Amino acid sequence: DRAWELFVAARDLARALGDVAVEGMATARLASVHHARGEHREAQNTYEEARRLHRLAGDRRSEGETTGNLALLLHEQRGDTVRALDLFEEALAIHREVGHRRVEGHVLGNLALVYQRRGNLAKARTLYEQARAINREVGDRVFEGIAVSNLASLTRDEGSPEVAAFLYEEALAIHREVKNRQIEAMVLTEIAE
Repeated sequence: DRAWELFVAARDLARALGDVAVEGMATARLASVHHARGEHREAQNTYEEARRLHRLAGDRRSEGETTGNLALLLHEQRGDTVRALDLFEEALAIHREVGHRRVEGHVLGNLALVYQRRGNLAKARTLYEQARAINREVGDRVFEGIAVSNLASLTRDEGSPEVAAFLYEEALAIHREVKNRQIEAMVLTEIAE
């Protein structure tokens, strides 16, 4: 609630000052609070408004991040995978344009997950492998571990449990290294199964 109050104050002040860039940033944060509260329709509308403001300010990096967050919301909470795919592709293009490799890796992983859930395993594999390579390149071990976990899951879905087990063990080592206990527990469950 306190975060909400501060983001509203920041947005209102930025709007009064005519600072569209800061208004866009504060609006995007308000959308995240809506999302965290489970207010998905409001989050969607607020992300859309933030995207408009980012474009108006010429802030491509923030536009890419907000576009990716909107895509994630649409995919996970609203069930709109068609629009989510389009938005993830748009976010990916923006991150590539501005050279934001770290987030490019995150978006590739999210895009892969959507393709995997839609049954396009070959496309998902390619995207997971690209995400893994970028995450390794930029030193993002947390998301590298997530990419390896997802590759293991995909490999299991493809009917190769021995290879999947090897990948799960690799992911487990990464998750333990970075002390990502929640995903470590998930991977342990997958290995046990």
